[in-house]
Amino acid sequence: MASPPHQPKPRVQNPTTPTVVWGMDDMCVCALAQLLPEIVSFSIRNVGTSSDGINYDVLTLIACWKDLRKLSLVNFSPPMLGAGVGWAINPNEASVDSSAVEKTRKKAIEGMGGVLKTIAQYCTRLRQLDFTRSSLSDNVIVSLAHHLPLLTHVKLNQCFGISSHALASLARCQDLINVGLAQSLVGFSTTNILVTHCKHLRDLDFAGCTGITDACLTVISENLPDLLTANLRNCLNLSDVGTVALVNKCRKLKSINLDGVMITDLTLTAIGSCTPDLLDLWISGHPSFHSISASALQCVGNGCLYLSHLSLRCVHITAEAFEKFQSILDLELYNCKIQNQSILSPLNPTQRELIEAPPLRRFVLHGCALADVSARNIVEIVKDLRSFTLSDSFVSGNGLRTLIKSMTNLYALELVSENKKFHITETVTSLLTKTSPNLHTLTLAGNMSGEVVVSLICGLPNLRKLTLRLYNRKREQMLSIAESIRSLQRNDLVWEVYGGFA
Repeated sequence: MASPPHQPKPRVQNPTTPTVVWGMDDMCVCALAQLLPEIVSFSIRNVGTSSDGINYDVLTLIACWKDLRKLSLVNFSPPMLGAGVGWAINPNEASVDSSAVEKTRKKAIEGMGGVLKTIAQYCTRLRQLDFTRSSLSDNVIVSLAHHLPLLTHVKLNQCFGISSHALASLARCQDLINVGLAQSLVGFSTTNILVTHCKHLRDLDFAGCTGITDACLTVISENLPDLLTANLRNCLNLSDVGTVALVNKCRKLKSINLDGVMITDLTLTAIGSCTPDLLDLWISGHPSFHSISASALQCVGNGCLYLSHLSLRCVHITAEAFEKFQSILDLELYNCKIQNQSILSPLNPTQRELIEAPPLRRFVLHGCALADVSARNIVEIVKDLRSFTLSDSFVSGNGLRTLIKSMTNLYALELVSENKKFHITETVTSLLTKTSPNLHTLTLAGNMSGEVVVSLICGLPNLRKLTLRLYNRKREQMLSIAESIRSLQRNDLVWEVYGGFA
């Protein structure tokens, strides 16, 4: 669930529990294997065969951790050609032998597969695996499913080299609870095998899987009535037939992501009627704004009383529809058509009665037009915001200043427009230092000078991360601004400066 960014809590770790490692080398892995023999969770990113990182064969030392429960090897793949690795290139030739490169790459993948098979054979207590964006072969997946039948969590998101047949072998793990197969080759046959054998599945991530069809959702609904999470983002071959079947039978759903799925009022009506415990919902309408009506949104608001996160894309927003969502903490509007003078307004334009505003903590407004009168109307809703993002939306200087004045409790703020739909002026930055002294994260786009940036940083003592996107700035000007920030000697501040936006 997308939660509002409250003040960060200190992270406490037991040395024998989650060990998250960045920028390690071979010696670090060896030292960990010797000094911490009882590690139960190990996570590392960007593992390959580069001399600058970790050789995958060193990771066989992970097999020493007999009590390992969770293993995460993200971006576990051989180095890409041209990334400073010369083992696949003949330095005496001007051209690169593509067949030799592919042969070397396949050999590296086989070597990494051997490492994972060794780990699976010895770390039999493993329950959670995360190999997101890794280069794995079918044999590795089959071997993992064979040696680790008690797995409960498996993430193979964006592992593009795995066939549907290999994915189906995960059905051996009948205790699976969470499966992530985003952008994979999963289709009806694989889905059918998984859901008929793994009856304990509660969380499914099929984002970007074009093989997921209405028939897949039908078989899921028939076999997994206790499903809690369904991520179907950008599953382009879905329609109301499948989504309605899913929500009609999976009535315990708490999170449904239908972003990029062209649904209509039929799906929203079913969601409002069948999923009373829903917490998170992503909805996309047709770009013509005719596929989803205000009455269908009201049905969701009436039926999903605990809904705390709502994301709408290409939807026509009215005050009458929005007043039904009284439990929303996190609201995202992308390219929505906003009814003027009534957007998220606490004043109903028809009944002229005060509507209780939802207690928003995070608000994202992207690609929307916000008139001055609309900005004044939403003051009551944004006054308690912790995070606000305004990107590529049409808003005037007066409207922007009105919003900033009302948001006095902000923790994170992002004001970005790559198409110059609004500008960050010195008046706006000065106003930020007065109204939002507790800002922790700030992203701005505009034509700011070094003096304005320095004044902004000095006025925000709690700022920890600053990102600036400057329009049409030359290299000398960029360096000057960077030097101005560096001169402040704020060691507690992480800052980035970008330029060249048109």
